[in-house]
Amino acid sequence: MRLCPACFERLSDEGALASTRISFRDNGRLAVTLSLLGLALCFVGVFSGPASIYYGIRARQQRLEMNEPEGAWQLAFVTIAGLAQFGLGLWLLWFIVTHN
Repeated sequence: MRLCPACFERLSDEGALASTRISFRDNGRLAVTLSLLGLALCFVGVFSGPASIYYGIRARQQRLEMNEPEGAWQLAFVTIAGLAQFGLGLWLLWFIVTHN
């Protein structure tokens, strides 16, 4: 896409051009971090599981918008791990409540 200098400057200032952004939120890295945290500390899985699923989905959308399709296996792992964490966290809470 070709833009005149004035349009380029305006779109760049608005943040509408992805190639001119200075920083990005790496949703994929955040999803993986939350997933690993939930796997390491199973009692936080009730919170980290849904959060890792959410950021995994956001990372997939972000990568599609930026035409970077690689890393799909990593995001699939995060989603599966997030579901497992959530289930394990719920089971752990149930176990604690019923066995006291």
